[in-house]
Amino acid sequence: MNNSVQKSNSGKTLSVLSLVLSFFALISAGICCLTFFITLLIAIPFGILTIFLSFLAVISGTIGMSQARKSNSSLLISQIGLCLGIIAVSIIVIFVLVMFYSMQSTMLK
Repeated sequence: MNNSVQKSNSGKTLSVLSLVLSFFALISAGICCLTFFITLLIAIPFGILTIFLSFLAVISGTIGMSQARKSNSSLLISQIGLCLGIIAVSIIVIFVLVMFYSMQSTMLK
């Protein structure tokens, strides 16, 4: 007897999309942080792009994970995309908070 279990690919497309979006969000966050000290005209659009891409990555990773969980397939790619999306948003939020705090402290002197 041949007991072959067919693996399901449910949720793979959204998982890969989440991984790609979070990768681009991390690159955008790096560009935002590096260009913040040069000019705000470059840094602000990349910060907004990072937040937008990260939220799309988190949403698609969550949906991909729920689809993969329902079909009992691998969750690894969607979990990685979800985590990287959260990390990218965290980088931008922490960076903006630190910059505003440092600007405020220098203005008060």
